[in-house]
Amino acid sequence: MTLLFLRIIPAITAFFSFLAALWQWVHPLNYPWPLVWFGVWVVFASFILVWRHLSWRDALDKLIPFFITLLSLGLGFLVVGSFFGRLVLTALFIGIPYFILELLFLLIHAPARYPVNGLSRFNIALVPVATLFFAASLNGLNVGLRLPWWIITGAFCIFGAALFFFTAHPTASRVHRLRWSALGGLVGAHIGILEWVLPLSMFAQGALAAFLLFVPLRFRRYLYQPQPARRVAWSESVLASVCFLVILISARWI
Repeated sequence: MTLLFLRIIPAITAFFSFLAALWQWVHPLNYPWPLVWFGVWVVFASFILVWRHLSWRDALDKLIPFFITLLSLGLGFLVVGSFFGRLVLTALFIGIPYFILELLFLLIHAPARYPVNGLSRFNIALVPVATLFFAASLNGLNVGLRLPWWIITGAFCIFGAALFFFTAHPTASRVHRLRWSALGGLVGAHIGILEWVLPLSMFAQGALAAFLLFVPLRFRRYLYQPQPARRVAWSESVLASVCFLVILISARWI
């Protein structure tokens, strides 16, 4: 595989993601086939980028949060209806695969240009995005299909455990990862229960879920050196409290 072809894979993927999103918006009854075919391409593109350069374990470790996010965005095509919402979802659907594959290329073929822990940091940033669309989509499906509470709770339990496990610090031991994965499953189960009992609108549920899942991950950062300054910790705590209150106060209760 020539280096030139590998270099343009992120751009090709962004183009295909645009076509898939456009196809899905124009022909909504074709759901989910445009997104499925794009997902097949993303798996293939990731495969040829890591082939003979990363072990399967390392590759999956770096790509699972991205695949989860892509699945969550795919579910979002079911529930996003406004023009602005479609615009945001399409931009994320195009931009996230591009940046992930770009970082993957730099890691393997241009390490001097690769930012330190670039994929790990980007995967952490994907957590609130994935959670928002996953929670909003499940809430929308629950309204339409009246899903049993254990399906929503179980889905969030698995979702939280997987994200907590695969977004661990690169130096974390397997035992540390498993402990945080158990915590992620517990947090996810609580979010699933809240999804079932709180009378919030769809995207308010998504915002609340994103907040509840991301905050513990941010706290985990304080376990590693260099630790953020105490002033940063206080600022983030105040900001988190304000965001939590804004979500609850501004949300449309139904």
